[in-house]
Amino acid sequence: MIFKNLLLIDGINRAGKNSIVDAITSLQRSESIEMNYVFEHITEGVALNLISKKFAKSFFEKFLNEIAYNKFLGRNSNFRKNDKSSIQNFSFPSVYKKRLYKKENSKKMFQNLKKTKNFFPFMTHEILSNLSSLDDIILNYKMIAIFRNPFDLIYSWKKKEIIKKLGNNNFTLTFNNSGKIYPWYVYHNSKKWLQLTEMNKISMIILDLIKKSIKNYKNSRNKKNIFVLKYEDYVCEPVFNLKRISKFLKTNFSSQTIKKLKKLELPLNISAIEYKRNIRKRIIKKKLDPKIYKELEKLEQRYEKNFYGLR
Repeated sequence: MIFKNLLLIDGINRAGKNSIVDAITSLQRSESIEMNYVFEHITEGVALNLISKKFAKSFFEKFLNEIAYNKFLGRNSNFRKNDKSSIQNFSFPSVYKKRLYKKENSKKMFQNLKKTKNFFPFMTHEILSNLSSLDDIILNYKMIAIFRNPFDLIYSWKKKEIIKKLGNNNFTLTFNNSGKIYPWYVYHNSKKWLQLTEMNKISMIILDLIKKSIKNYKNSRNKKNIFVLKYEDYVCEPVFNLKRISKFLKTNFSSQTIKKLKKLELPLNISAIEYKRNIRKRIIKKKLDPKIYKELEKLEQRYEKNFYGLR
């Protein structure tokens, strides 16, 4: 495969990836962020045994080569100002504007792709929870895996009405069970899940995704290529953690990195985060099955005490 230097910025939906994407793409040698659900849908299909690993491997070789090739031509660049993936939000938009005027020479373009030291970041959802499947089809990658307090995740899912929007109103992979829509997360136990209340549905998914993410990371043969990060650590000490990430990616801050952090209004105050969380926990507790709430509390304790033993 010609494509190299793949970087996945991954986490459960609402884990806080938006707070870090702009900063990472401001680092030296970064291409603009790619947001493409195809990447995660193929991985989900492999994890559910609905897509063969052989097909997925061949697909990704062509898919990633095409993404990189088009980026080097400025092709498919997004210029919608308010989109996270917009070239106008990239630290160095002039790079892509200049590429738009390049004459296409496929032989030369592929040679450039082989030689480039630039890294290509993708923002993805829940890849870590399917990491064993990814490791079977792609070995040459790096990942920044972002975790967040489970109660904050649940509250955010409820606020964004993620469960209600399943189906035609968002891009989460879904299936149909007797006319009822359910997401890929619960593919093997959809009947039980469909009978739950909304808050219990959310909590069941979050618990499962976190547990799978922990297990997959600990068992991964590519652990050295994965940088695990607590959302709260990053937003409260962004410069310190970005320096760690820069070292992991073998790059450095650019002239735009600190400016991006200011634009993101970082750092945040940990006391303010914890104050809001305590309010959210009381709201969640009223709507959640007591057994599930207790399980979440235990998981939160592990998260706060030693970050699930991940580092």
